[in-house]
Amino acid sequence: EGKTGVVRTLTKAEEDRYGFLGRDERLVDLAQDAIGKPIYRYGHSIVPNVGADEWHQDFAFFYPDGFLAPQFATIYVPFDTATRENSCLRVLKGSHKLGRLNSSEVDHCVEQEQLEAALKRFEVVYVEMDAGDVMIFDGNLLHGSDANRTDTRLW
Repeated sequence: EGKTGVVRTLTKAEEDRYGFLGRDERLVDLAQDAIGKPIYRYGHSIVPNVGADEWHQDFAFFYPDGFLAPQFATIYVPFDTATRENSCLRVLKGSHKLGRLNSSEVDHCVEQEQLEAALKRFEVVYVEMDAGDVMIFDGNLLHGSDANRTDTRLW
């Protein structure tokens, strides 16, 4: 629809003003409790959500970097209230159990045939959240978002 967004992935927590989030003990403790073992922070992204974000797995972005085992999690923290209208996260509940799926090397979207099979098997859930809420999910969970059709931003 002509809308674009910018994703900036960083690998050093001190590279921008949001880097402190990756070092926040409360988030690290939550993630370690969810995963059940010690973790380390690999990177972070700041995403202004204006265009649609197609179905993907976060692990697909890091698999080419040498992460062979999908022991990977994402901590999602919206800076603004996330609603279905302004393109909150949508997930395929339980899809992480499929493991790593084939995805495009260009945009990391899951291949269409696998996506269609997953959409038949798993429930789409829209995750509406207040600013500052935290969601921790498996790096293989299929997720994305619809286009933001409001004047309300979502970072």
